[in-house]
Amino acid sequence: MLRLAPQEIRTFFITSIASGRRPLFQTERMALLLIDVFRDNREKARLALHEYVVMPNHIHLLFTPAPENPLEKCAQFIKGGFSFRAKKELGTNSEIWQPSFTNIALRIREIMRSTGNTYMKTLCGQD
Repeated sequence: MLRLAPQEIRTFFITSIASGRRPLFQTERMALLLIDVFRDNREKARLALHEYVVMPNHIHLLFTPAPENPLEKCAQFIKGGFSFRAKKELGTNSEIWQPSFTNIALRIREIMRSTGNTYMKTLCGQD
């Protein structure tokens, strides 16, 4: 049985880069489809998406996976879901993503205590 870390230490900041660092997300239709994939995964309660940034050739996400989902599965929901929909809805036939992603595990409560960051307090529901 897969044992996950406690939820309070399961918030991650990940970066994922487009294949070949191509500026795939600079077009409105690609960027809006990607944002719709974020929204869809949030509505399905697969993850709590706190913040995101869509750049021309990469994305940054700050999220907490649902208790039953490991980090890697959430990345698959986003990256795989977007690739599937881009091929189906926009006719894209090329590779979308580089195979990996980088992540930083954030210890929200530690950051909040040490910095007094108002955003982090709001994120943790302690405003």
